[in-house]
Amino acid sequence: MKHKHERLIKLWADGAEIEYLKFDGTWVFIAHPSWDFEHQYRIKRPSWQQKLIDAAKAGKEVQVSCGGVWQKSILNDELDNYQFLYYEEAEYRIKPAPKPDLVKYVSVKIASREICRWNIAAPAYANLILTFDSETGEPKSAEVI
Repeated sequence: MKHKHERLIKLWADGAEIEYLKFDGTWVFIAHPSWDFEHQYRIKRPSWQQKLIDAAKAGKEVQVSCGGVWQKSILNDELDNYQFLYYEEAEYRIKPAPKPDLVKYVSVKIASREICRWNIAAPAYANLILTFDSETGEPKSAEVI
């Protein structure tokens, strides 16, 4: 009869680092596993995987690239139970902090019926505030002052 942890025992004998699941639900490294049938064991995660899990635990959003589009990973919900089966390190990231909006102070004047003149101005001389999304360059708001 095969041992419940046979695959992991062989990997450990070949040098793999092993973790076991504590009663509080956390995985910890164990140098010399006892291989008890009632315990759960696994291969210690590579540092890049643990970094992503730690970031998700800290409230940061972990994203995965699917077809070149970054989207929220289910890792954020599963944490320590997440299985990195289909993706490589380069396909994950911690969602970057959003770039701040770009704000421009503008002075706008009518020069004639056909010509509207506008210039970037110091806040004291501006009569319009334009706010742009710094990632897309699209306008977000305009405020007359």
